[in-house]
Amino acid sequence: MSQVSCEGLSKAFGPTYAVEQVSMTIQPGEILALLGPSGCGKTTVLRMLAGFEAPDQGTIALDQRLVARPGLHVPPEERHVGMVFQQHALFPHLNVGQNVGFGLRGKARERQAQVQAMLKLVELDGYERRMPHQLSGGQQQRVALARALAPNPAVLLLDEPFSNLDADLRTTLRAQVRTILKQLGTTALFVTHDQEEALFMGDRIAVMHAGRLEQLARPQELFLAPATRFIAEFIGIAAFIPATVTPAGLATELGTVIQAIDAPVGTSVDMLVRPDDLELSADPQGNARILCCTFRGGDFLYDVALASQRTLRCVCNHVHEFAPDTRVQVTLAPGHPLAWFHPIPQSMVNLPK
Repeated sequence: MSQVSCEGLSKAFGPTYAVEQVSMTIQPGEILALLGPSGCGKTTVLRMLAGFEAPDQGTIALDQRLVARPGLHVPPEERHVGMVFQQHALFPHLNVGQNVGFGLRGKARERQAQVQAMLKLVELDGYERRMPHQLSGGQQQRVALARALAPNPAVLLLDEPFSNLDADLRTTLRAQVRTILKQLGTTALFVTHDQEEALFMGDRIAVMHAGRLEQLARPQELFLAPATRFIAEFIGIAAFIPATVTPAGLATELGTVIQAIDAPVGTSVDMLVRPDDLELSADPQGNARILCCTFRGGDFLYDVALASQRTLRCVCNHVHEFAPDTRVQVTLAPGHPLAWFHPIPQSMVNLPK
């Protein structure tokens, strides 16, 4: 188990910073998911850790050994880092066993034993002589994982490894990969733009936006207590309703939420409301109207319009089906403190993103 430490990492391409002042630590045996939209800088961070890019500023240490700082750049082959790429990157002219054993050193018998152990770990024992084109996409990615793990790397870097797979296979494979990494106690950085994947894979999640690290926290904390409005909107389905701080709590058009916040009475805030924070029931005199619904198998996701014409999204069990234009009663019932943010100034509302 190895620790990875980054302090003040910055990298510019021309006048534009791809990564700016990113600091984080991956604990030994931890899977850290690096999450963010396309172009946020997450792949550049991974490439700097791997040694494919040199940071303009900052330091990188693997197990307290500096591998990057101003004036020092340890090349990738000397960092003892494993990589799993989005495109598998298997050698098409080598069979499975040769692919897995490609980076191994030592005696032939020892290398062969390690190859067998890795293939058994990824449930591909007996596939040694098959060629990559004879494998499915999921099998190819498991071979890539076995190859990356075979040299027992100090840290494993995974760059969107499931993005080219279909949804069912992606779900199955990520569960298998997480089990394998935990079984081996591997320190790993898992880069993805898929929030569901990050919530599943990461012991902790680091969220990047516009080159900066916005928050690093456990999945539950990111979802329930996002540090910024961007994270609130990026993680899960989010809506914001205006609220006013009163002595009794937070007054909203859905009623008063009994919750104390660090703001003076009379302060206006925006409360983060997710679909599962709301309860919905049929009521001809209700405070909302059904706009549309999406059937998701186990539940319906409803878009509802309040009297103010503000739109919220609510989740209901699949046995509760409401037609468009049905009057309903929407109630705030989160069961936990709701995150809140200061309203966006009106002068900034229509600025281009």
